[in-house]
Amino acid sequence: MPSFVLPGFALPGDTPLGSTPLDAARLGSVPSRSSARAAALLAAGVGALAAAAALAAAPGAAAADGGGGGGDALAVLRGCESGGDYTAATGNGYYGAYQFDLPTWAGLGLAGLPSDATPATQDAAVVTLATRAGGWSPWPVCGQGLGAVPSAEPAPPPVVVTAGTTSAGIVTAAIAAPGPLAATPPAPPVPVQVLTLAPDAAPSDQVLAWQQRMADRGWQLTVDGVFGPATQRVARDFAVEKGIVEGLPGEVGPLLWSAAWTATLA
Repeated sequence: MPSFVLPGFALPGDTPLGSTPLDAARLGSVPSRSSARAAALLAAGVGALAAAAALAAAPGAAAADGGGGGGDALAVLRGCESGGDYTAATGNGYYGAYQFDLPTWAGLGLAGLPSDATPATQDAAVVTLATRAGGWSPWPVCGQGLGAVPSAEPAPPPVVVTAGTTSAGIVTAAIAAPGPLAATPPAPPVPVQVLTLAPDAAPSDQVLAWQQRMADRGWQLTVDGVFGPATQRVARDFAVEKGIVEGLPGEVGPLLWSAAWTATLA
């Protein structure tokens, strides 16, 4: 679980020094919650989780087993933290596959519980936090030996090959190289006002245009011109995917509006 609070984001209330996981790790007064849980699992002999924790804790083990890059590192980390359960919420104050606490989650510009977020959102949040921290230090136990932090940008889509036959019986093939959306239209003018949750409002042409563009990019939402919860969720997850921070999570401001037409297709 990340023991990390971003600069400028304080824990709620007057939290005394030494009472947070980060303070405990810094002061050396008590073991982190992550290390205590890993030790308990090992003592109990829970096979899968113990193996994941041991793999993450052993220096160089991830690299020796093909880990330390991209999805392998994330798989080892979430296996150690939660057994790979994206919906983990055991009541200990830590949530999701990577056991985020709420101040850290909010510090990334995200709302709600980490355990309610999509796997893609949780994965992207881990990469963002680890990149800002310069490594896996927010996970002092399970982050050991994971190697380099994976890139926040997904790999390009694979080359697509289609085949056919001419009237003379000659087999032909066409190769489509990866690239952006075909015939990407220019972005409409940025709305004067931020688009935000308004499920009871009348349909808006600007909301409709943004919804249609996001649907063209492959996101699942109803294109009806009404900024409802589904549109808010897409806006929040899209901002995390592209590393855009502006306004409140789930709102569409100038940066997120423009990204719908200009950002690389995931």
